[in-house]
Amino acid sequence: MFTKGNISGQNAEDSSSSVPVSQDAGPRQTARKSALAENLIKNPELQEWKSNFRCSNGVDEFNKRYLIVQKRKSKLSSKWRTVATLPFSSLVDNPGELFKRLTNEGLFIHKKAIQNLIMETVQAVNAAPIKYRVITRSGWHGVSYVIPGQVFSPKGSEEKFYVHLSDASQDFIDKFRPSGTLEGWLEEISRLCQGNTRLMLGVSLALVQALLDLVSAELGGFLLYGAPGQGKTTAIHTFGSVAGGLPARTTGYCETWNHTGNHVEEIAALHDGVPLALDETRTAGEGSKNMTSFMASTVMRLSMGIGKGRMTDANGPKLWRLIYLGTTNLTVDQILTGGGLMVDDAYRVRAIDIPLPENGHGIFENLHGFESGAALSNHLKEACNRQYGTLFPAFLQRLVQARADDEAGLKRQLNRWRQRYIRRANKVVGNAPGMERFHERFATVYLGARLAIKFELLPWTWRELREAILTCEQDHFRLRGESARRDGDGLAALKTYVSGQRGQMIELQPGKAHRLSKLTQAPGFLWTEAGDSIVGLDRDQLVSLCGGKSAADRVLKLLHQQGALVSERKGDPLKAQQKQIITKKGEKQFRPHLYMIKADTLK
Repeated sequence: MFTKGNISGQNAEDSSSSVPVSQDAGPRQTARKSALAENLIKNPELQEWKSNFRCSNGVDEFNKRYLIVQKRKSKLSSKWRTVATLPFSSLVDNPGELFKRLTNEGLFIHKKAIQNLIMETVQAVNAAPIKYRVITRSGWHGVSYVIPGQVFSPKGSEEKFYVHLSDASQDFIDKFRPSGTLEGWLEEISRLCQGNTRLMLGVSLALVQALLDLVSAELGGFLLYGAPGQGKTTAIHTFGSVAGGLPARTTGYCETWNHTGNHVEEIAALHDGVPLALDETRTAGEGSKNMTSFMASTVMRLSMGIGKGRMTDANGPKLWRLIYLGTTNLTVDQILTGGGLMVDDAYRVRAIDIPLPENGHGIFENLHGFESGAALSNHLKEACNRQYGTLFPAFLQRLVQARADDEAGLKRQLNRWRQRYIRRANKVVGNAPGMERFHERFATVYLGARLAIKFELLPWTWRELREAILTCEQDHFRLRGESARRDGDGLAALKTYVSGQRGQMIELQPGKAHRLSKLTQAPGFLWTEAGDSIVGLDRDQLVSLCGGKSAADRVLKLLHQQGALVSERKGDPLKAQQKQIITKKGEKQFRPHLYMIKADTLK
């Protein structure tokens, strides 16, 4: 029976052929056992096991020990492939999992005696000195960098790794298999990114994932914002092509927001150290409240880099370091205020909206000779299905060597580039209070492609890269300025309406009844409460005055910040409150839902 203890006098090499024979057995019994042992040794399944399978061990960062089983790729081949990676601890209670894996490889072992012999081998391997360092996540491990299917180490490194991403699906692993060549990617994709600021930002953002251990950077995401059909999904496929692709899947390399919060944590943890693309925020929930709750929680959790701890997590909560790229048809403000949540820079800096370029062709500024943005978009989509997964490995191989050669010098260079970007952003974008944090986030993105240019992997100049990132940052603040002006316009329209219609509004007094027909046609209501003059407007009136639901929500938020909204009951202060109004005798009750606003703030 398999145990965790050491096995005295046995090792991994000889244990599979040993068959214990009792020393005090009688002559006939000894002969029978010897014959049985000889038959077992000649057993074809056991011979197959000894000839074409081998075992080794490893330990992960949590000090958990693993059994690694490999099989020859073909008879007499010197090359092996891994067919099972199992924690030794799991084999104590469930040794059958090993034989299930072997059966899947064509080795069906049903005799208990043969199974016992193989488990003796496993037990000896467990007791042997550790051979491999088992890697359970992507990213940096010492001086080496791991992505699914590949380990990048500097010259002279002798550390042995075995990659075991136990939570990864086959689709996830497959999307990191490269297609085409780096030269092909540079010609068909990189060349067309030049002059298109959002595409250049995406490429740089994909590469910067590998630098997050080398710089002090805030985590979070960037969201390409705009109407459907403008090329946002093409931009995010271009981003994904840096690291991989999966043409057989509709979303290709990209993931979607269409998950539960816990599943998003799993996706983030899997993408620790590799690019994460999230397409379509509109799939994040059904209904504004569900989307608001999901997005508010997810934006914060992704920027924290740690998942919720659960009792079932033997290795603790899931961890990640990444900066993701997403697409959205609504701004972060629109998504969150749409569900009644108040928004400030704590959210905005963690999920930065980047709108479509001004006077562009959808997401493109430079069509490179294509007749339309749609034609360029279609070409890039097809190219991303042919050429992918070549730039990131080439970048990583140079990066691990650069870090091994002079880590301190590499960090100093990255910090210099970052500070130069921030100084330029202060001049070009602005240096108002609160902008520094946004400058720092865009400066981090700048580093990815900037280092690739130094490595001579991208044919761009550092100046055109910097201008592209600065343009994206400028357009983020342009979008915020437009939203603020719309909010101001909505509030101004509300003030003008109240000023012009105040004489027509119905004044409500205690005990006074009103005709129902007049109440239903009233442009608003006036009353006094706790010494304040109150204006009451219904939802439809406010939406019409402010220019839409999202604009009305933002105006309500401004009023709430000014202390101008009155709530007669506990609950969401941004919700309309029900008001009981007395009607004439014989008429049905009138209880409208009104936004109650202090009149002095609307002068």
